[in-house]
Amino acid sequence: MVFMAAGCAGLPEIRLEGPVSESRVKTACREVFASTPRQVVHSMTARMPNDETYQGISVTRVSPESGRIKCVIMSIEGLVRFSGQANGEIRVGPAIGPFGSEKFPDRLFPDLRQVFLPPRGLMVAAGKNPDNHPVCRYLLDDGGFLDVVQAGPNHVQIIEYNPGRKKTQTVSVTRAPASGEAGLRPADTIVIERHGVLGYRLELERIEQNPDSADLP
Repeated sequence: MVFMAAGCAGLPEIRLEGPVSESRVKTACREVFASTPRQVVHSMTARMPNDETYQGISVTRVSPESGRIKCVIMSIEGLVRFSGQANGEIRVGPAIGPFGSEKFPDRLFPDLRQVFLPPRGLMVAAGKNPDNHPVCRYLLDDGGFLDVVQAGPNHVQIIEYNPGRKKTQTVSVTRAPASGEAGLRPADTIVIERHGVLGYRLELERIEQNPDSADLP
């Protein structure tokens, strides 16, 4: 654990700063992810591996207790281009165009899980990175790593490394400062970027978010 915390084979070093600081960092990392069921509507721009760009609306429902995620992607005109859900296994309904690729759901749902739900791996370190930003590092089941970085007061990065310590994905979440009006908050921006030859980029701008206490169908 000490070896992994100190940085290895390209992973940024994590500087440990004692139990009080560690507890604060861990708390901040937990607050990044959803703790209650919710439904989020985003405007979406998808930049696919073939350099094509698609714009539309995505509706995502997450249930942290069960780990279930449902996603519907629609065109600007309201045509459903993709519908599916994941909870252990992935089930896909309508899927049109680039969203109809057999590999698309296998990439989409892990990405959404990474954005909304706590990592499944074991936390092996919590401290500061070389930029002096608080970071939690998780050891994933496949031997890779996941860093949750508090890059600024309103900016979080979730960075995934494969077992070879190579960066494979970067998720950037920007939360706009509160507007001062009770109950109102500007839309969050989420950018999911998968690196590599088959890499792609999803840009999500939050339109609305509501509690979702009902069971997912």
